[in-house]
Amino acid sequence: MAQTRRLRLPPREELLYQTLLVIGIVIGLIIAALPFLWMAVSSLGTAGMVIRIGFTWDMFNPMNWSLEPYVVAWKMASISKYIRTTTIYAVAVTVLATTTSSLAGYVFGRLRFPARDFLFGLVLATMMIPGSVTFLPLFILMLRLPLLGGNDIFGAGGHGLYNSYAGLILPNVVSASSIFLFRQFFRTLPKDLEDAARIDGCSEPMIWLRVIMPLSGPVVTVVALFQFQGSWNAFVWPLVMSSSERLYTISVGMYSLAYGSGSLTSMAELFQSVLLAGSVMAVLPILFLFIAFQRQFVQGIALTGLK
Repeated sequence: MAQTRRLRLPPREELLYQTLLVIGIVIGLIIAALPFLWMAVSSLGTAGMVIRIGFTWDMFNPMNWSLEPYVVAWKMASISKYIRTTTIYAVAVTVLATTTSSLAGYVFGRLRFPARDFLFGLVLATMMIPGSVTFLPLFILMLRLPLLGGNDIFGAGGHGLYNSYAGLILPNVVSASSIFLFRQFFRTLPKDLEDAARIDGCSEPMIWLRVIMPLSGPVVTVVALFQFQGSWNAFVWPLVMSSSERLYTISVGMYSLAYGSGSLTSMAELFQSVLLAGSVMAVLPILFLFIAFQRQFVQGIALTGLK
């Protein structure tokens, strides 16, 4: 089989090409990282520095930095409570959505039954429906579930799952895109693995649990990261489904703090730095997770597109 050879430039032109490529990459990285860098440095500013002097090189002087905004954000602005609620919400959605998606992906990718491809097509079709279209019906469904939250058998008289963890979590435990990723990955695994397991007497759930899932680390990492990121950053659904501060996620809590329902609006000089400190604390978990699982994430994305 003939091998494709890359056209080699003369040494001087090759050096120029590589230099321009590196410069372009560095410029792109600076543009992408500059907003976060400004936010992180500004969050370390002393009281009122962001308001009084705006963006200056003095902001990058460690002598002007202070951890006071982080202390105030963690204690007085209830950021710790918002992060705890968000962690519970994001972890629950991630575990449940990854489990249900892997089960559905196994069914669509490894089993044969009538109308399988048609049903899978319906699942994919749901990805084309804007979330704004299903938002109101889903809210009414959570509000009118029978025999829950004081509702009678007809779903009237109470509040259903409104203002509860169940109402936040349950609508997000199924993801069509995650099912697609699992299905694509499962189709790349050898069929002999499950045939051998069936000969040994394994049932389909045991094949999924003991044979397929141990080989699915990359796609599990991809789906889990996507689900965790989406849940951690979720805003509209937690805002609508929660009426008490105990269920505020970090996004809702920061919104509430920024628009005056917090206790720091009178502390104008410190307020902006506290908001920036809370934003940094909201971003760091996602950033650390991606750095820790970057290799598995890239590998999972590559493998799900092989077939």
